[in-house]
Amino acid sequence: MLFSQTGAGSYSFVCPDRNNGQEYEVIIYGKAAGGSGAGGANGDYRSGGGGGEGETLYHRVKVTPGMTITGNIGNGGAPVSGTASPGNNGGNTTITIGATTLTLEGGLGGAFWTGTNQTQGDGGGTESYATNTVRLKGERGGQPSDTGEDAPTNMGGNGAGRLGGVGARGSLTGGQSPAPAGVGTHGCGGGGAAGQSSSSGAGGSGFIFIWLR
Repeated sequence: MLFSQTGAGSYSFVCPDRNNGQEYEVIIYGKAAGGSGAGGANGDYRSGGGGGEGETLYHRVKVTPGMTITGNIGNGGAPVSGTASPGNNGGNTTITIGATTLTLEGGLGGAFWTGTNQTQGDGGGTESYATNTVRLKGERGGQPSDTGEDAPTNMGGNGAGRLGGVGARGSLTGGQSPAPAGVGTHGCGGGGAAGQSSSSGAGGSGFIFIWLR
């Protein structure tokens, strides 16, 4: 591996000489941040949906010694604690190579239950396959629910992605506090809050890895 960064923020990588001064190929694997889960509704037992996963990119490119690859890694969507609040979107991740900038879209924040089809919590980006560039749209967060009762079955939606946060469960019989919503990692979505839960799960920040091909 030539370079890696898994935390949000700017980055800069200067390509080393790996081929006696000649150009060579690298593979860039990057991901945008995941959205946070939505808040639950205090008193009516409606849960929040999980946050969407950030877009993933695999890009093969020729570089020369001294060339700089720069950009910014998106921050995960911040958790929400307000009643019936939608989650926050994950930040975009950018990759600049010379005059070309590639942008990966962050996942959307989780949706609060409205009784109709949800548009929030969708994964970031689009799906496309080219010779040197593959883009994978993020997965969609789990849907919110409304069981109409204060029970362990009233779960928040799971955060999207292989490493998405697990949705919070509803509070137990007798008014006990529910388990906290799971936090997404590595560009995946945060879990939604259960009914009467205090906070949803944050989305995971994006990342970038660069390998010699």
